Parts: sequence; C-alpha cells; structure tokens
Amino acid sequence: MPPIAADDPSDPADKRRRTLRRPAGSHGSFGVPDEPPGIARPIPVHDLVGLAGTIFAGERQHLADWFQVGVPPPGSIPCVSLGEEAVLLPLLEVYRGQTHPADDGRAATSLWSQWYFGLLLSPLLLLSAAAGCQGLGAAADIAMVPHATGRPECFVLTRTQSLPAAVEPAAWPRHAALIDGHLAPIIDALARAADLAPRLLWSNAAVAIEFVGSMLTGAGAARIADLCQAPCRPDGVRNPLHRPFGARQEAAGERLRRICCLRYRLEGVERCDTCPVADRRSARPAAPAKA
Repeated sequence: MPPIAADDPSDPADKRRRTLRRPAGSHGSFGVPDEPPGIARPIPVHDLVGLAGTIFAGERQHLADWFQVGVPPPGSIPCVSLGEEAVLLPLLEVYRGQTHPADDGRAATSLWSQWYFGLLLSPLLLLSAAAGCQGLGAAADIAMVPHATGRPECFVLTRTQSLPAAVEPAAWPRHAALIDGHLAPIIDALARAADLAPRLLWSNAAVAIEFVGSMLTGAGAARIADLCQAPCRPDGVRNPLHRPFGARQEAAGERLRRICCLRYRLEGVERCDTCPVADRRSARPAAPAKA
C-alpha cells in the first residue's frame, strides 16, 4: 500500500467541509477582534464521511468494507457494551463453536481479538491521522457489526464530524479515548472471558497499531510509533503496548513477537510469520501467566 502523509497540510476533503461558528468578537493572535461584533467567522470542520470516502479508495478500498462512518445497520452492537459479559460471551461462544469447536478456547479468543483490532485500528487510525483531531475511537462512538460466526465483520463510526485541533496533539493525548476508553475495557473483558493474560491481548493490539505506522509517512508515522516505543506512558504508568516485537530479533533482521498469540494452536488457521514458537505444532508453550 502506498503511504499516506498524515501531516500534509492539504486536505482532499476540503470541498466537503462544513462550518461551525466562533463567537463574534473573539480575538485573534494580535489581541484584536477578528471581526466586528455581530459577525461570525467560520471554522472548518472535517466531514468524516467524505474524508473516509477519500482515504478508503484505490488500494485502500478494502478498508471501506471494514470501517464506515454514519448510521449503524440493524443488529449492530455498541462497542461500549462489549465489556458486559452478557453481550460478549455469546459472541465468543458462537465463534468458538462455529470455527474452532475442538481447539484451545484461549487461542480462539485471541484470534477473535485479532479480528477486532485488525478491522478497527487500521482504518480508524488512518482516519484520525488525516483529520488531525483527537478523540476519535471512543467506544461510545463506534458500533461493531457482527459476522455470522460471531467475530467482528466491520465497524461503524457514528461521529460524522470532527474539529481539527488548534495545536497538533501528541500521540497519547490524541488517542487516549481509543486506548483508555475503548481498548482497555474490551481487553479486560476478553481476558476475563477466556482466562487470558491481558498482556497477550495488548500485544495483539500493538501489532495492529505498528502495522498502521508502516502505512504512514513523516510525523504521522512517528506519532503512531510513539504509542509502541515508549516503555511508559506520559503519566509514568507502564505502557501495555510497548515493543510487541523482540528488540534483539529485530536488530538481527527478523521480527518475532515477544508474546505468542497462540494462533498456532488452531487447526486450519494460517500460521503467523512472526511466531516466537520454533516448532508450532510439537512445541507447546506454557499457558501465559496473568499480567
């Protein structure tokens, strides 16, 4: 896929932008009113429907099948409700029963999470980077459309407009709504449901985030990389997304995951090229300890 310059000041969706109004009499950079009292100056607002249509085109057309902006179809599930056992457990039971009935339930749940993070994060982070705003990704603003097998089929962002930030936000403030308000609750819920280590699920999310960074250029790529490179968050708390791949292996030109996602335990599933388990069928790693 060709890279997208997230820090490009030109916006292909300019023609579709709508406007909000700044209060009359507000002051500009020199301390004088921008307009006489009673005259409102328009502030550009991103039309996320149009912007998504521009970004998810050409070689990225498949992203439009994974992620849409607008009104969720009937049968959609608000992502904010997936932290509830009554909502999540039936989906996991259908998925395990229909796709991996004889396999390790923990491995099946890990793969379900990879569907979730893969379909959600690539288009969402690309859209957020192009819009130049923060706050996209809150669970309350996104609905999941379930596949017949119980896994995610696509996601719908119900927020159709965004106001660009006056100052380009740093990586963590920009994505706090996504990481703390969306990923953290679903990871906690999946870990409880399948007795999985949360760090395994965070690693699955980090791999998906790193992939998005490879699709960006310039400052946009650096901001995405910041989410996975720092050992601690800006508040000093340990970063659960830190380094999904082993540093020594990367230095040697080979990418191996630090934490196995367990998908090698699933029959009929394509093996992971970055699996840290040498013999994916005969070597059985110990069950991951709870983080």
